[in-house]
Amino acid sequence: MCSQYAVLKRVAQKWVPPRRKGSRFKTELTRRIRHFQQRLLNLLTVYAEAMYKKRQNGVR
Repeated sequence: MCSQYAVLKRVAQKWVPPRRKGSRFKTELTRRIRHFQQRLLNLLTVYAEAMYKKRQNGVR
């Protein structure tokens, strides 16, 4: 059903930048990337749910 979505979600979760203690810039960068990831996942979830509902209603 939503195999594409599942794959995308797995990839997004796996892709987390390596955590290194060091410069403040790096931590800020990882924080921003994670924030972006979360937004992407939310968008995907909404999209997948909409597609799934459409399929259940038989509307393509």
